[in-house]
Amino acid sequence: MELHDPSKKFRCAGTLADGRPWGCNKEFARKDALSRHFKSQQVPSPFSSSLMQGRQCIEEVLREGRSLEEIYEQHGLSMGVLSGNSSEDMYEDV
Repeated sequence: MELHDPSKKFRCAGTLADGRPWGCNKEFARKDALSRHFKSQQVPSPFSSSLMQGRQCIEEVLREGRSLEEIYEQHGLSMGVLSGNSSEDMYEDV
């Protein structure tokens, strides 16, 4: 029996209503890691070559009127992963 599953089952990706793809296609092994990615903001880092952070990944999806709850549901995530924060509270300063 294998203790650790090396596969990454959660991907930052999806399709907009007009058929265009969204997301950075980054893969995550755990739901909470994808959830943290969706909440992340772009912070300049000398250690990262990726300029797109999770908030940017879902920005177009939110602009087309979908809620965070819909995005989470599509990816098999629970809003409970957000530690009780509502989508309105999470981005009120953005």
